[in-house]
Amino acid sequence: RDFWMAGFGFALEDVHLWPFAFDWGTEALKYFKDQRDICYAYLMAAMLNGHWNKAAAFHAEFTPHPTNAQENAVEIMLLLSQGKQPTLHLGVAEKQCSEAFMQFYRRLLTGNNGNAIRTINDHLEGMEACLPSASGLIRQALKTTQTHAVG
Repeated sequence: RDFWMAGFGFALEDVHLWPFAFDWGTEALKYFKDQRDICYAYLMAAMLNGHWNKAAAFHAEFTPHPTNAQENAVEIMLLLSQGKQPTLHLGVAEKQCSEAFMQFYRRLLTGNNGNAIRTINDHLEGMEACLPSASGLIRQALKTTQTHAVG
């Protein structure tokens, strides 16, 4: 299992390797569908590659509830992409989850995932209650961008 997670760690760090990360995850799930870290790494790889519907279907069927900030951030992003109301899970700190969310959001920006970014931006109000820090940062960035675009 550690071998599979090492592969995810390597591939998810480089936008050019994201397709490999998705293929890697698809293969890893054949052996480790019951492993929380494998499930969330697969979700991340699927979402970064634009396979949001596959990620949503997998999440609904197999993914356990998140237990840490990174897992919760992945779930929040997935739920927002579906227009669903996300929650901050018990034991997960808002500040750490907001940081993890913003790291993932930056990856989407790096990969030019414009549709995903627009969807997240359109559903910021759904994120305000659980991740006010992250939603505030995104709102501030959008406001700054709009100000510079007009000026």
